[in-house]
Amino acid sequence: MIFYDIFIFLLIFVAFRYIGILKIKDLGNWTFSFAYLIKVLAGIFFIFVYSVLYGRGALSADAGAFMRESRILFDVFSISPIDYLKLLTGIGESKEIIHHYLSQTNHWDVGNLTLINDSKNVLRVHSLIHFISFHRETVHMLIIAAVSLLSTKQLYLTFKKLTSLSPVLFFWILILVPSTLFWTSGILKEPFMFLGITLLLRAIIDNSMSIVRKIFFGSLGLLLSFMFKPYILFCAIPAFLFYLIFKYISRGRVMIASIGFLLIITGAFVVIPSLGKNTVTYISRKQFDFNNVGKGGIHVLSDSLYYYFTPDQNKLLRYDNGDVYLTEPTDAYVIYFGKVKRPIPVKLKPNTTPWKLAFHSVGCESYIEPTLILEDPAQMIKNIPEAFSFSILRPFPTDKGSWLKFPSFIELWLIFFLFAFSILRRRSLSFDEKNIYFSLIVFALALFLLIGWTTPVIGAIARYRFPAQLALVLAACIIVDPKKIFRHE
Repeated sequence: MIFYDIFIFLLIFVAFRYIGILKIKDLGNWTFSFAYLIKVLAGIFFIFVYSVLYGRGALSADAGAFMRESRILFDVFSISPIDYLKLLTGIGESKEIIHHYLSQTNHWDVGNLTLINDSKNVLRVHSLIHFISFHRETVHMLIIAAVSLLSTKQLYLTFKKLTSLSPVLFFWILILVPSTLFWTSGILKEPFMFLGITLLLRAIIDNSMSIVRKIFFGSLGLLLSFMFKPYILFCAIPAFLFYLIFKYISRGRVMIASIGFLLIITGAFVVIPSLGKNTVTYISRKQFDFNNVGKGGIHVLSDSLYYYFTPDQNKLLRYDNGDVYLTEPTDAYVIYFGKVKRPIPVKLKPNTTPWKLAFHSVGCESYIEPTLILEDPAQMIKNIPEAFSFSILRPFPTDKGSWLKFPSFIELWLIFFLFAFSILRRRSLSFDEKNIYFSLIVFALALFLLIGWTTPVIGAIARYRFPAQLALVLAACIIVDPKKIFRHE
């Protein structure tokens, strides 16, 4: 079957050379084909990391789960094409159908803790790819790499008029940003989110497009952004608000725009108390759950209640063929899976009726201890410096984790160096260029903050923050003056 993989690769490789709509006129005829080759090499490295380094020979973590569970969804078609279409579209989907066909999946139903179950949408897309992939993960990767390259094309077309860099140099910078290259070439949610955001950005920024194309690109981009990682779109709201304030209120004055932006954000939470309360509750619960996953621990089921115990409390538990007994009184939490409802601290005594072991996590090697928010607005504000230190500065070379932390560390500080260097070698920006430049920075800060508040695992931080890092790279490309790079002014 490796010949089939090669056939699909060559088919797409040649398509990027000879199909005009897939190419960019500014670049050479083979540029896109070789860019696709680089995307594929990144995808092969992704499969290597998640199969050999983390998966003991089989694709693991989210990528492995998406492949496995999308195959389960695909198999529904051979049993009942009608039920498959119901699950694929969501039209006519019922709990009975889900239970009948998808009881072996973990990503189809995640409760109401997330606004949109984007994992379900990933399974839907990959179930369609199974029709032509013959269940080979390599073919899935080849198609994802093509989607990622088309997303980079949209990004290039959106920002090429905003930078003084040569078109070829700007294109290859976008292709070779390491974190973007890696995470958007794998079997994850990120490639689809990347396509959605880039289509939306082009619809908003590219004034050379017709109204009809703007509406089409904007609608499709908005839909994809909602379907895959909608929190990225949530972080784009502050950037869009800053863009409007900068353009229509401050008239290009950065300080006034910044003050106005902060006043409006603060006022919104004061005037609409439920907005602030719901935001704090949601972020706090996300942090609590992610902290439990990162730290590890034990979840047991007692009737309809789930109790959570930390790894240190494991010594207080006795196991007997799936039954769990508490041997000494201790503190624990009542957890509501799939719900935003706050975990409740409880004091437990040794039980005589057995509890059932629901979930046992060994924790993540790159876990870092956060300060829990626990639905306290004041604590969430106090956590801002810690949040930025987690998402902007980590990993440190001394942090726990695999050797993959070193490439992440190098890329992170290289981006900061390039961003600072671009300011030292900056050019004069037009009104619109300046607005987009600062809006990109606002987006990056908003995403860094959200990730730092909720994510205490360095590996996950490195994955989630790549759009913020890419935003800083775009900002550097906008402001830098190539004429000043090799001479001092």
